[in-house]
This record gives sequence, C-alpha cells and structure tokens, in this order.
Amino acid sequence: MADKRRIGGAQGRPDQGDVSHRWRIHPVVDKELDDLGDEDAVSIHAQMLIVRQDGLRAARHLVEDIYEVEAHGVDTSYRLLFSAEGAKGRILLAVVLHEKHTQKTPKHVIELARDRRDRWRAE
Repeated sequence: MADKRRIGGAQGRPDQGDVSHRWRIHPVVDKELDDLGDEDAVSIHAQMLIVRQDGLRAARHLVEDIYEVEAHGVDTSYRLLFSAEGAKGRILLAVVLHEKHTQKTPKHVIELARDRRDRWRAE
C-alpha cells in the first residue's frame, strides 16, 4: 500500500507552488503499468505524483540523470527508474518499472534505463 504519510505531506503543501514537472512514460513501462493490479498501480502513481509535486528531491539519485522512486504494492515492491529531461529537467521520463528484489538497484536495470533514455532522446 502507498505510504500515506508521504502522499498526504506532498498534497498538503499547496503554498509551495507547482514546479511544473510533467511525466512522460515509455511505452514498455505504460504496458507494464496496465498489467499491474489496481492497488499496485495506484501505489506507483502516488509516488509519481509526489515526484511531480516535489521535484527530484523526492526521488533517489542513481547515476547521471537517472533517478528512482520506490512504491510498495500488495505483495511486492517496485522501482520506477526515470530520467530528468528538458532544459530545466522538468520532464520526468519513466523508462523502467522493476520489481524490487534487492537493496541495491541492479546494474542491468540501470543500463536498461540508460538505453531507453538514449533511444528516447534520439527520436
């Protein structure tokens, strides 16, 4: 289930203004989100909302311009890896959705995120 404390905290600060972050979702990630159960998908979307409202400080920096957020579903936890794009880094490109099995993000998952980010930039 989503971390209600973090969601409530992010939504309860309208005085900070909108930092104008916008999500763009890689087609593979979009399909994976559609295949999830409702509660898992809601948890992931709630974390995406927090990052949209609070910016990159609500995410964990991995490498270069790749960040991740963690969402806790019914039976598993997920990592959503994304890249900050655009001149001011306000486009958040979701590139990998991965079930969390280890404490550290596996290198092959980070490489997949870089590859998808690079292909998106080339288009």
